[in-house]
Amino acid sequence: MTIVQKNIGPLTYTTFNNDLGTTSPYSVNILVGGTAFDACIAQDGTSYTDETTEAGDLTTNDMTLAPATPVANDAYYFGASRQFNEFAIEVSTSASTSDWTNVMEYWNGTAWTAVISLTDNSSTYENAAGIYHLYWTAPTDWAKNTVNSQGPYYYVRYRVSAFTSISTQPLGRQAKYYIEKSDWKINNLELVFDAASIAQVQPYIHSANGRNYDFMLDDTTLVSNTSYLLQDGPDCKFRDHFAITITETTGQHVYGKLTIEEIAPGDY
Repeated sequence: MTIVQKNIGPLTYTTFNNDLGTTSPYSVNILVGGTAFDACIAQDGTSYTDETTEAGDLTTNDMTLAPATPVANDAYYFGASRQFNEFAIEVSTSASTSDWTNVMEYWNGTAWTAVISLTDNSSTYENAAGIYHLYWTAPTDWAKNTVNSQGPYYYVRYRVSAFTSISTQPLGRQAKYYIEKSDWKINNLELVFDAASIAQVQPYIHSANGRNYDFMLDDTTLVSNTSYLLQDGPDCKFRDHFAITITETTGQHVYGKLTIEEIAPGDY
């Protein structure tokens, strides 16, 4: 799957292609807004691996959120040149079930200290694959630090404080941090199919605010390699991320382009 995001003034459009195969429905998660981290580092014991590029691209399962068999004090570091108190991460392979404890910590200039009032919507990467936000109360004594010769940056680290077992090694696809939130409006969704006889193609968008928007396309004689523009109207709005789900009856390749526009915060 390839997803490319481009910014053109206030407009952003996202193109994607995905082989749906025989599994339907198929969802594509898209994260917009936010800022790429200056450093993302996986720690496995005394070994540190720079995953900054991996956290900033859109390759599935290229972020090692935890080792295959974690031990206490393994960690994942997220660093930025500016202070932040929220980030979004796309978990592409979840830990599913686990018996472990993780703590989010920041550097106060002397020691790593637990953040206050952490909310982890991924449930320590145990929830199903998807995009999740983690946020906490901004510390007043946060200091820059250098990790793995990267920095100095403002780092938080998600550290394993206790471990018994996990069913699956958690892996990620991308991560971004937020200083200000953005709201977006979807202008249209354009799809192109490479197979001709496709019945009841029903794309819909599920937004982060829990609203669903349906795009209906019901035609048994769709023309291959022809663009179909699906318009939903002015109410198709979301904040920061959403998922496109395409339900189809015949496995085939689908290409798409989504056009979105940034709107005033809270306007949805």
